Amino acid sequence: MTGFLLLFVLGIWVAVSRKAVREVMKKINPKRNTKIYSTVLFVVFMCLPVGDEIVGGIQFMALCDNNRVAFGEDEGKLNGITVFNMGAINSYMTDYALPIRRQHWRYADIKTGKEVIGWDVYHAKGGILIRTLGISETNSPLIFSGVCFPKESRSIFKRLNVTKITMEK
Repeated sequence: MTGFLLLFVLGIWVAVSRKAVREVMKKINPKRNTKIYSTVLFVVFMCLPVGDEIVGGIQFMALCDNNRVAFGEDEGKLNGITVFNMGAINSYMTDYALPIRRQHWRYADIKTGKEVIGWDVYHAKGGILIRTLGISETNSPLIFSGVCFPKESRSIFKRLNVTKITMEK
């Protein structure tokens, strides 16, 4: 059902965009290169509903490209230690086109209680269009994946021979 709604909204937007382009093209003189101008203008109009996701996606990808596993100590000293999960700290990023939540995962040395391994997981919400339609439980973006984390976070414990334990509360 959601797919039908999106197709309906897309159909309406195509019709509105075509009409808007025609109106703008009537006002442009001389009439040379109207095919090129109208094509470019139509593409611009079609991108407007997801423009914030286009800008936000570029910002999100840059954020993800710089995301790495962080070590509280020299990586070599972590070989063979035992760690426990200290939980994640959530915060919200500012100055981005889309709402982005940063989730910082922390692992501490069982002996010292000091954070020794950590990384960030970023969660982006979709743009104004998807949030306004309210058709997604998570409001995830339409044009890119809204989650990223360092690839090495999946294998870091095995690579360093680090044992993870669960602490009882």
